[in-house]
Amino acid sequence: PAKLQVNFLAWVASSGASFIQYLVSDRIASPPEFIQDYSEKLLLWPHCYFPSDLRQSGGDIRLPKGRALKKRRSDLGLPREGHLLSGFNQLWKI
Repeated sequence: PAKLQVNFLAWVASSGASFIQYLVSDRIASPPEFIQDYSEKLLLWPHCYFPSDLRQSGGDIRLPKGRALKKRRSDLGLPREGHLLSGFNQLWKI
């Protein structure tokens, strides 16, 4: 292995590997109070560690300037109550 290895965008949790020295993350994905659970040293970015925006992979998503995309369950034909399981693997799937 390389003398210095940094985990960036591969896995947000600790790898547990002694040969990976650093993990790039943020305070939401890797809360500082759990630092003892990481085998890597945390390099916490001040905002979000995930470099993406709608222009990169958002498909045909177009939001008006300054507006957020907000949907209600009823807008999507979902029941008012109950659990909703989702997988947001790609930005265009949101």
